Amino acid sequence: MRIAYYPETDSMYIDLSHKESAESDEVSPRTRPRTQSPEPRT
Repeated sequence: MRIAYYPETDSMYIDLSHKESAESDEVSPRTRPRTQSPEPRT
């Protein structure tokens, strides 16, 4: 696991694996949590 914090943009990146990510989301103070699960990808 690798954590990187960038104070100039107040951003944090967390890598849980060395593999390429399959999905990611941006989180910000104005972001609302999802109320339902997304449709499964095929």
